[in-house]
Amino acid sequence: MLQDYAESHGFTPYHHISDDGYSGTNWKRPGWQELITMLESGDADNLLVKDSSRLGRDYLRVGLLRETLLEKGIRLICVNDCAIIGLN
Repeated sequence: MLQDYAESHGFTPYHHISDDGYSGTNWKRPGWQELITMLESGDADNLLVKDSSRLGRDYLRVGLLRETLLEKGIRLICVNDCAIIGLN
């Protein structure tokens, strides 16, 4: 679904990160660590997720991530939530 969304909206090339098999309550999951590294290094302009709950299950930590994205000018797109946060 996200691949189709990215391609149909011109978000190419893209990098896919997955945390299959890990709980959203685990903040040491490999995909989360990879995502944070990419965001901190400035290697992302947009972040697409299925819905906001896929980022994690800790509302405060996800809120901090959203603030970080806004500060860095990275757009967060939650496809199923029909939400776009932070326009470039």
